[in-house]
Amino acid sequence: MQVKVRINLKRNIVGKEDKKHSSYYYQFDRNKDVNNRLYNPLMPVEMSIDFGYRMPAILFFQVYAVGQKGVPHINVIDEIVHEPNLTVNELAEKVKRKGYTINRTFGDPAGYQVAASTGIGEAELFRQATGYKTFAVRDKVSRSIASGVSHVRNFFENSAGLRRIHIDKKCIGLMEDLEKYRYPEHKDNDLKNIPYKDGRSGHSMDAFRYYFINRFPIKKSKYRTSK
Repeated sequence: MQVKVRINLKRNIVGKEDKKHSSYYYQFDRNKDVNNRLYNPLMPVEMSIDFGYRMPAILFFQVYAVGQKGVPHINVIDEIVHEPNLTVNELAEKVKRKGYTINRTFGDPAGYQVAASTGIGEAELFRQATGYKTFAVRDKVSRSIASGVSHVRNFFENSAGLRRIHIDKKCIGLMEDLEKYRYPEHKDNDLKNIPYKDGRSGHSMDAFRYYFINRFPIKKSKYRTSK
């Protein structure tokens, strides 16, 4: 019996270590971080966008304070993910149908790059379609994927064991991507410290990271908005 217990314990430890060395957000735990986090109409809604390449992603958040120090906790209440080939206008219509009043919108500074086909960037097209300006930090530290991921990890679980990210059960795509977002393996022929690109999970993960680096900046920085 003791031998079996030790073997199972060892397997459990090895499993956790494997996850830590392969998954970017190894702290994410469905049992701890996922429950009913329904939209609260008394709280503002914030949105984060990755316009992506053929598969954009949008996540919806609500923030509330806990305790005397007002420690911010983040509810992820909804998503638009894993829907391929959406135009900016189609994406805007999906946002409108959600019915939320959006307080702030965050994204990637690359959204301002001018598209040859339209002469304006996706962030500006989205603003014209929805009225929502997209805010983005531009400093080098915030734009670093490694720095951004490290920043987000601290919200999943800090050194004191505090977990501040709470995901609603209907955000199935986000949960899937959090578990699949991983470091490249040697066979992928990419030894850089950047996520493996599978063409699917990266878009919601970028939107997820954009939210935290903009809403809770790594360092003080000016926002950039569409005109």
